[in-house]
Amino acid sequence: MPTDFLEIPYLAQNVAQPEIPENESKDILDYATAGQLIIDINDDIDHNLDDSGLFYPKEWQASTLIITNTISFNSGIVSIIIPSGKRTKYVVHNNTTTGFNVRIIQTGLSVLVPDQEVYEMYCDGVDVRRISI
Repeated sequence: MPTDFLEIPYLAQNVAQPEIPENESKDILDYATAGQLIIDINDDIDHNLDDSGLFYPKEWQASTLIITNTISFNSGIVSIIIPSGKRTKYVVHNNTTTGFNVRIIQTGLSVLVPDQEVYEMYCDGVDVRRISI
């Protein structure tokens, strides 16, 4: 069973190769504190942060999301969708060049990040809320 928030796997007793879960745990911690995920939006398609596969860290575990685009498109808003139930904090930089907004959403409330802005936000498993000081 993993930890509650970042889903870091615990080291099980009598593991034949203890370095594997230990290294995965360190990779997740590293990614969650300093990892940057660059998401290149090249169409009007929303992006679901990955929560599948056998390897860690997952996309949703990154601490910083940098949104870029290589082509221009019609929509004014593109959504980055955080897997339901995941609880974490993000720094999101909308580094797009065509002036569109990026919506960070789970299943409830969302945060809209305007072009060239950097926002810090918190996901509680359902809602995404901007952290303002």
